[in-house]
Parts: sequence; C-alpha cells; structure tokens
Amino acid sequence: MASGTTIDLAPAAFVAKDGPADVGVPVSADNGAALTVQNENIAVTNSPSPATVFEGAQTTYSVGLTNSGAAASGTYTVAVTLAGGIVIAGGTCPGGVGQTGAGTTTATCADLASLAASGSGSMTVVARANDNPPGGVMPSTVAITPGSANSTTGTPAGIQVSGVMTAQASVTELLIAPAASSVPTGTVVTLCTTNSVAGPSLAGFSSLTNPFTLADYIITPGGGAAVSGLALAPGSCAAGQQGIQFTSATAGSLSVQAGYNVLGRSNTAVTTFTAGAPTSTPTPVPGATATPTFTPTPTFTPTPTLTPTLTPTPTATATPGTLPTPSPQLAVVMPAAGPSVGRSRLSFRATTGSLVASSASFVIKRKSDNMYWNGATAAWQPGLVENTASNATGTWTYAVTGPARRLFAGTPVIVEARAVVSAQLYGSAVTPEIPIR
Repeated sequence: MASGTTIDLAPAAFVAKDGPADVGVPVSADNGAALTVQNENIAVTNSPSPATVFEGAQTTYSVGLTNSGAAASGTYTVAVTLAGGIVIAGGTCPGGVGQTGAGTTTATCADLASLAASGSGSMTVVARANDNPPGGVMPSTVAITPGSANSTTGTPAGIQVSGVMTAQASVTELLIAPAASSVPTGTVVTLCTTNSVAGPSLAGFSSLTNPFTLADYIITPGGGAAVSGLALAPGSCAAGQQGIQFTSATAGSLSVQAGYNVLGRSNTAVTTFTAGAPTSTPTPVPGATATPTFTPTPTFTPTPTLTPTLTPTPTATATPGTLPTPSPQLAVVMPAAGPSVGRSRLSFRATTGSLVASSASFVIKRKSDNMYWNGATAAWQPGLVENTASNATGTWTYAVTGPARRLFAGTPVIVEARAVVSAQLYGSAVTPEIPIR
C-alpha cells in the first residue's frame, strides 16, 4: 500500500492481533489505536565523470541515495548494471561495505544499513568502456531491493524509488591525424592522435591517467618497407596529443593503428616511402639574394617517357597523393549478422551520409598477410589499391564477380571506403573486418 496510508482499527472495520486473545477477554478488546504505514522512500541521483571517454577508458558513476520518507528505510541492496562496459575494482559502498561485481556488468552493495529519515549515502562504480561503434554510449542503471534481513517481510515494490535511475557516458573512437602520404626513404614521419569531436577535452588520450606506450601502436609494414627509428614523439605533437615517429630505409608502405587496454582500435594511417634521399629545405638568409642552383637550359627532352599504356584501368586506381581524412559520415555497410559472408554474391557497400561524393572506392586488405585486392588484375598484391565503386540510390558498391571470387575463400578482409568530395579525399572512420567463407 502507499506510504502514509492509515488503517482504521476500529472494531467495525478491522481487527489486528499479534497473537491469540487472553482467555476470557473479548477479541474486540485487544484492538489497538489507528496504525499508519510508512514505506521506504529513497531518492536516487546518478552521473558519470568524465561524461565522455574513449574505448577502453574508465569513468566513475556516482550514485546518491537519500531517504525522503518519514521513517527509517530498513536494510537495502543497491545494484548498478552497465551496458557497453564492465565493472572495474575500486568502487565504494555506503558505510564502507565491500562492493562486488568487478569483471562483470553489475556492481552490488548488499545489505546496506538502514537509512534514517532524511539520511543519505553514496556509492561509486568504476566502469571501463567496451569497443563500441562510433557514437556509442555506456549506460548504467540503478536498482534497489530490500536487504536480506527484510526479505521475508518486504518486496522490491515495498521500497519507493524516485530520481535518476539511468545515466550514460558517451564512448568515442580514437583518431590518428594523417601524415604526408608519400615521402622519400629515410624521412622521419610523425603521427599524432587527434582531438575527438565527441570529447575534445580528452585530446586523444585513451584515459586521463593512461598515456600510450610503444606497445600500444600497431605498425604493419608492406611492400618492402621496414620500421626503423621507432620512438614516442610527445614533444612533436600538439598539447594533449600523443604520437610516434619512425622511418624506413626501403621503399614500401607502413600502416599504423593505436590500440589500448586490449579494447578499441583507432583509424588506420598509411604512409608510403618512395625510393630516394629525404628532401630538406634550406634556411633563408635575411637580405641575401637567392642564387639558382641550375641553369635555365632544360636537361631533359620534352618527349614524355611514359606511354599511354600505363594509364590505370577504371576499376582500380593507385593511392592518391594525400591520405584520406577520416569521416564518420563515410561508413562501410556491414553484412547481416552471421558467422561469415558467402562468395556467391560478394559485394562491398558504403554510405556517405551528408557527404556529396563525386566518386568512391574501396581498399580491401587481406588480414592474414596484409595483401591488397586489385580488381583490375583480379589478384592480391603488396601495394595499396583503390577499387572504384559505382553509385546506385545513394549507396556506393564494388562487386567481386566470376572466378575472382574464389580468391576470397576463407578470407577475413579489412575494408576501408574512400570518397572524393570537392577534390578532398575522405576515408571511413571505421574499417571493419568482414569474414568471407
């Protein structure tokens, strides 16, 4: 019954007994006065700090508990359940009671001492965000039940609860700012994390207290390139950002991701090293006149050395001169849920959201050996290739047909969509892995 309900114990209305009447005493003589029922009334607050985190990072939910009723609450149990995250050790309970649930999705403070009228307590839950899709969230929901001492006389409905029962932290992807797409061998390349639109105050950190180590960066060489001079580069990135530096003495390409706390992966940044010595820019001398280092007479003939037969085919193009800018608007369409994708109708699709693209393509990398699919030659190759897509009803599509489909048998691939908008190249912010049977 509702809190404050009055039970009339007049003989004509109700008879209340806590045992049999005394011998010779009428039943009606044992009636008591009016009895007022007071239910527990607990008001709840719930909020995360920080309110936005990167995948694999931690936030703390603070839960406030206040007895707004006119009587003590009796013992009670509080459970906080997460979605899109797990409980980490370090949470607290009212009165110093131990918290359980670390490593699961529910933190519990059991059999808490009764809250006096107007009394209050607080609970904290440390949560770590899972690997979420872009724009993901990690909600926490509070539930209160009677403690075990009240379990025979109370039910969850006997505790009146109000307030903020569910709160959520936003979970955002980590990005790596693209570097120059093509540099001479021996050139030092610096890659830095970049601020997230969803959480600019985090400035690229996986957590406020957990900067990256070299082991957190996933570097994949290809086409003959080899990593050398690998080092952290905190002084070479903007304030609050992190990064690494590396070079290659041989031509080829290097792709880099940042991975942290086992969970979460950044976008992929690719740098291609071309044969040749690194370039340098001379320091200008004030007031000095620049002296040409070459004669105006051309040292080469005007006849081009390239023949028209080297023109790329329309089904696959070479890597453009600049790396794509990651965009959450450009998304690879994932196939229907299932263990793998069949080869009978093997096609890749992407949507561009608010981007108005003049062209689009797909970069398809075989996970087992980092080889790239070239639709023009119907073969896997070491160098990155963009396979041109066609547009139908707002969705860009690239299909693998005929005998070429056999080369995808039992092959997990990593797919990136690219699109050109007003001469600007964009890449999908997420590059999903798609298993093909």
